[in-house]
Amino acid sequence: MALFLFGLLPGYLPLPEVQMWGWWIKQILTPIIAVVGIVGNSMSFIVMKSKALRNKSYSHYLCSLAVFDSLTLIGREILMADELRQHMGMPSLFLGFPDNACKAYKFCEHLCYLMSSWLIVAMAFERIVAVFFPFKKTSFCNQKVGVTLIVSMVIVLSCTQLFRPMMVVNSDGLCRARDDFNLIYIQLHTFLYQITLIFTLPTLLVLLCNGLILYKIHEIRKATRDYSATATTTTTTSTRLTHGSGPQHKTTFMLLVISFTHVVLILPLIALTLTILVVTKRGGMDGARFLYAMKPYGDVLEVISELNYGVNFFIYVISGKSFRRELRKLFASERRHVFSSIRTRDTNSR
Repeated sequence: MALFLFGLLPGYLPLPEVQMWGWWIKQILTPIIAVVGIVGNSMSFIVMKSKALRNKSYSHYLCSLAVFDSLTLIGREILMADELRQHMGMPSLFLGFPDNACKAYKFCEHLCYLMSSWLIVAMAFERIVAVFFPFKKTSFCNQKVGVTLIVSMVIVLSCTQLFRPMMVVNSDGLCRARDDFNLIYIQLHTFLYQITLIFTLPTLLVLLCNGLILYKIHEIRKATRDYSATATTTTTTSTRLTHGSGPQHKTTFMLLVISFTHVVLILPLIALTLTILVVTKRGGMDGARFLYAMKPYGDVLEVISELNYGVNFFIYVISGKSFRRELRKLFASERRHVFSSIRTRDTNSR
């Protein structure tokens, strides 16, 4: 998620005064994050579509998250390549874009960011149902409900971004708002999109859901321990209660880690954005100096926030036992296929 205020700097202040060390860090690390993230997201998608996991209630959310995260990383790399070209004195990649192409690009770019954030919220709500209403899990945590919720989110979030096709044009190779819409576009982007839809609402909902889930899991485990300690004639029931919740809780903890990671990685960039808004609202040279001083730190925090879109695969590997098992099966199958192909080729050669 680009820090929008920094994107406006070239039009207002002289570029030579901007420190570039943060920009170079972003240029170096963004391609690495993009490549690793896209490969990891592709592996996650394949594993989640395996026979053992495709019917799980959360598989559609994680597959969709892998797709939108990958699209976001591709979009970020396009922007980085464009910035590098302009830094080297070459024309912008968007110079030949018609206005409609700019409108579509900006709309799709920010829709992918939104979907990546709100899919985390959808998974948090899905876990609420699974933990608080286990007997209704099969009715509400299934593929049909998951697909319906994902499609509904795409429609609703698309409606929140309709201002972009209405206002964006190609201005000298920059896909930006028309001059007469510039102020309202900045306000909508900063307050509606960036602060409200990307961070505040998703973060509050995720923290609320995750807090309730952790509390419920604590209560269940406490009740199970107390019941196991006092029961004398219901050993079978106690054993089933203890072991039956294990895999469910492991899945829940994996999804909790994903949710908290999203909040932690995006929080510093949003905090810096709010600080800049407060300081620069006063105007004057002090606000301009502060904006320029924070530019390299904003670039670094952008890189940190981009880890959101490439780190989920590693979270699955670390915290998901079922995911690791299916991943090992996938690689074992690939090795068998390669060895079989080699033996067949050797046999044909002989």
